[in-house]
Amino acid sequence: MVSVGRRLHLGYTDLRHQGARLYAAGAAADAAPAVCATTRRLPAQHGRCDMIVVGCGRTKATSACPAADLYTGGLFRASRQYAEAQVRPWAILSALHGLIWPLARIAPYDLSMHERLRQPPVELARYQADVRAQLGLAIALTGAIRIEVHAGLPYVDMLRALSPVPVESPLAGLTIGHRLRWYAQRRVS
Repeated sequence: MVSVGRRLHLGYTDLRHQGARLYAAGAAADAAPAVCATTRRLPAQHGRCDMIVVGCGRTKATSACPAADLYTGGLFRASRQYAEAQVRPWAILSALHGLIWPLARIAPYDLSMHERLRQPPVELARYQADVRAQLGLAIALTGAIRIEVHAGLPYVDMLRALSPVPVESPLAGLTIGHRLRWYAQRRVS
């Protein structure tokens, strides 16, 4: 799973140890980075997707912090709140880092998915290969049979092209305002 000359990561941690950063309602919040949680699969929930992926956001904190706290925009915060309430593992698809766990510590950066998709083909192919490997690891760690994506169309399209499991997008076609209302309705009920 490791590319020649490069280490793939879900954050800044080597893939072999990333299982410790699995973020699911208390599942790994206290785990040490060297402890691997790959042997414990999270139970699938009947009729629901097993893993949620949230798209990164443009507005960011000013210093390095856990990825879940780095993105500060309203839509990301609403998506994060929804993902955390589902008590399922969730990850963030970063335009720079690929798929990262919410507890992975990262620094602010300035790259959107639209900019990523306009990069030279070799760089884009390298990023996509990293995301494909990261998805494979995340699916193996969580036992996910489906992925629910809460992000814009470029993120959804990329995950659909790279994921070995079905990808669902419950907010497809909704404007930002409608997405925020969708999250607010689920928060109330």
